[in-house]
Amino acid sequence: MFNACIRKIEGTMGMKKSELRQIIKEEIKSLLTESTRSRVGMLNPDGTITSIYVHYDGYIDGVGKTLKQHYKNPVLVKKMMSLGDASFLEPKLDPSGEHSFNNPEKGVTVFYGRDRGEKGVNTLKDRTLQGFLNTSHDSGADYMYLFDPKAKTWTVSKIGSKEFKKI
Repeated sequence: MFNACIRKIEGTMGMKKSELRQIIKEEIKSLLTESTRSRVGMLNPDGTITSIYVHYDGYIDGVGKTLKQHYKNPVLVKKMMSLGDASFLEPKLDPSGEHSFNNPEKGVTVFYGRDRGEKGVNTLKDRTLQGFLNTSHDSGADYMYLFDPKAKTWTVSKIGSKEFKKI
């Protein structure tokens, strides 16, 4: 099937098979390095929302599942918020051994500041839900997660929607 597609495109565009293969290979590589970004927030007692950006696996079966299964404790969620933006979310926050951005410990979240030494990746605080929605949009998030520490529940919303659903 792949070769048939190549022949069809080759015939209409006059490109060589090797050129098309290279283009397709580059496009596939580009798709594989894409990410589903998310914004993870926590509702504070004063009504403000503290949040961080998480670069990979922001969809409900990724970040959503990890949050629901491993981050029910408000103290743990607050600690996660204090560590700032993350590359990806895992069940644990603290490494037990050597851990870095380039050599992460299995099962441990990778944070841009702590694990890569980046600056400007701190937790953000919005005064309103609309502020959180704007921050999420501006950070390129596909999904927004919000933790209610009183109820110990997570909700999710897809970017562009103001409706949050319990996960």
